[in-house]
Amino acid sequence: MAQDGGGFGVRARLWEAEVKQRKRRKDTPVVVTGIAWYRESDWPRVKTLFPDADELHDTYAEWLRSAESVVRHLGRGGVAARPFVIDIDHFIGWCSAQGRSLDAEARSAYVVEMLRLQPQAPELRIEPSST
Repeated sequence: MAQDGGGFGVRARLWEAEVKQRKRRKDTPVVVTGIAWYRESDWPRVKTLFPDADELHDTYAEWLRSAESVVRHLGRGGVAARPFVIDIDHFIGWCSAQGRSLDAEARSAYVVEMLRLQPQAPELRIEPSST
């Protein structure tokens, strides 16, 4: 019987290539980006307190649709989006202690710091996302 009878040799080589590709993906560190997330009940405060609120969506429903779309888009690109619900009062206190405004840059920095304080796998690298 021939070695490549029925295409087995070709299929075996394709399978080996697929296994190597999967192994490379497993060896690649997971990139996680933190995303500021809000509670619907906090949305009126977000729109009142944040100096850049005019750059945010008018309604929570609009913001949520957009945020969920960003999470899906990042996921398709191989980035694990990790939403972090911002506790508004804690965030205000953190900004005060850091001497920061309540703007998008501060929200990103806050999310990154809060996620770093949570237990996680050591190979994860958290990168801020603008929100």
